[in-house]
Amino acid sequence: MCVNKEMDMKPVHGEWGPWGPYSVCSRTCGGGTRSTSRDCNKPEPRNGGRFCVGRRMKFRSCNTDPCPRGRRDFREEQCAQFDGKHFNINGLPPSVRWVPKYSGILMKDRCKLFCRVTGTTAYYQLRDRVIDGTPCGPDTYDICVQGLCRQAGCDHVLNSKARNDKCGVCGGDNSSCKTLAGTFNNAQYGYNVVVRIPAGATNIDIKQVSYSGLPEDDNYLALSDSQSNFLLNGNFVVSMFKREITFKGAEIEYSGSNTTVERINCTERIEEELVLQVLCVGNLYNPDVRYSFSIPIEEQREQFVWDLSGPWQECSRICQGERRRKAVCVRKSDHLVVSEQRCENLPRPRGTTEPCNTDCELRYKYSTPLVFYISNAAVPY
Repeated sequence: MCVNKEMDMKPVHGEWGPWGPYSVCSRTCGGGTRSTSRDCNKPEPRNGGRFCVGRRMKFRSCNTDPCPRGRRDFREEQCAQFDGKHFNINGLPPSVRWVPKYSGILMKDRCKLFCRVTGTTAYYQLRDRVIDGTPCGPDTYDICVQGLCRQAGCDHVLNSKARNDKCGVCGGDNSSCKTLAGTFNNAQYGYNVVVRIPAGATNIDIKQVSYSGLPEDDNYLALSDSQSNFLLNGNFVVSMFKREITFKGAEIEYSGSNTTVERINCTERIEEELVLQVLCVGNLYNPDVRYSFSIPIEEQREQFVWDLSGPWQECSRICQGERRRKAVCVRKSDHLVVSEQRCENLPRPRGTTEPCNTDCELRYKYSTPLVFYISNAAVPY
């Protein structure tokens, strides 16, 4: 067959096809993601035509409600899936247990699954990427999506800028707590109690400035629980290097003792009392301990109620769907949104729902294969 050469080689520029349905949420709580994609095939680029410009995939947040208290960290769950698997690595027992490895990981590798052999310093990369919705680290609300760290807020929503205030309230204004601060400068041999930090405290910041500006001043910070079980630097054994401590679900950061300013920091709410101590040995130089933390302002329970004026969540379907308005805990006097812990002893309402994306209809159009078409749609997707 003879064809016109110029017509046959005319460039055809690519155009995007329709967005597909959103995937299942990657998490059941704590802020997962759903994804949808489209292909450059309406038409495909040919004869040197341009490829489609724009995003091939997009993501939205889902299941943003906090996980139940006491549930394991999401990255910890992923490491635990490999418990009992030693991958023929020399020295690992058949009953090996894996826990997350956070410290010492490069920023660009935070969305890879590094797990440590419990009770040792040995760690390995067990997956190329964590499950979407996994926090990038213990000290951030940013989450991993497709192996990359993406911005998220304390409300567990992608691209949100919501942050905790010093009281631990997401998007709060620092009005629901007060800050306590103090110093400690007495030296007696052994462990000296500095302060008891009560349950409910947040934004804990502790410093021990070394005597004469040298790291080795024979004074060391220590932490124990209310039952005198040490969490840090107990039994006259001191950790020289940076480490993270998990205490009833809260992540506590320790700078290590080998520094001129020894520091303990925790931004999360602690669920049980912490006892701050200082270990004094050697020449008994006076320690220079400075601490501060925030505690809730004592207010009666009836001043807080569940309110159904929270933000509307995403529509459940692209057409003829339903959206839900989440209940939020508010202070009665001024309707200020506060931490959900203030209402934890009150029955939580189910929330309200309403139809959404109603200005369209779904109908069958038979073809090969069977597909859905949306008619008269004016849906912003």
